[in-house]
Amino acid sequence: AIIQETKLPDETFPILTDTSRRILIRPSQRTIDISSKVVTDITTPYVIFFDDDGDEVPNDLEKLYGTDPERVDSDSDGFTDATELRNGFDPLQSDGAKLTIALSPTERALADKVTIEQPLAKGEVDPAFKVLKVESAKKSEKPAYTLTGTATPDSIVFIFLYSEMPLVLAVQTDEFGNWVYTLDSDLVDGKHVAYVSVTDETGKITKKSEPFSFFVRRAQAVSPTSFLADEAVVTSQTDSFVRYYIFGGIGIAFAGFIIFLAYILRKNRHAAQ
Repeated sequence: AIIQETKLPDETFPILTDTSRRILIRPSQRTIDISSKVVTDITTPYVIFFDDDGDEVPNDLEKLYGTDPERVDSDSDGFTDATELRNGFDPLQSDGAKLTIALSPTERALADKVTIEQPLAKGEVDPAFKVLKVESAKKSEKPAYTLTGTATPDSIVFIFLYSEMPLVLAVQTDEFGNWVYTLDSDLVDGKHVAYVSVTDETGKITKKSEPFSFFVRRAQAVSPTSFLADEAVVTSQTDSFVRYYIFGGIGIAFAGFIIFLAYILRKNRHAAQ
């Protein structure tokens, strides 16, 4: 399913959406929690990819394949890029040439439109899979974020970026298993959780990272003309907890000082009487 010219609620989608982008919605396994006798959704029954040309091949994979993310049929042979990939043909060759490299199980699952599991609720953690950091950046004067981590060397992996509805990104690891992804869309304020993972051909999560939590906070500008007005501050969960404990400790110490001061004043008052 493709949604075009639709603004999603910011609390649902992890990025600030606009009407200039298309998204691809793929089915996913819904996970619920009934332990408290109240049905609570853990994961939504769908995941989302960026797909600007609407050909059902996500932008990230089009960039990796060398196909045109703005054209449904990159080689103009009458078959969409998705159709050719699904059937083992090269979407860059109009002469019916076969793909020279087999799709990985993760790519095959996406091409075959199978239901995809989500790492928030499924899969085993593999120590080689890690989201190491998320940093704010700017790309062409627009907000951007750089995510880095590790996974299986020379492979295509999925990054799941959660608010309520997960945005799925694809990235290629290098020969050492390192990967870097630049997200050129602005994230909404609040908490986000990222995983890196791979699936088998049936869409089942086979390897995943531990969750990496981080927060995005919109910086307050001192004036409307300040460039800080559009700058986001990314903080890790650890940094946030450290600040929480620091400010909490200061607050407790201040409260203790006030109580001690009140005790001294009361004692002096009694002594004067």
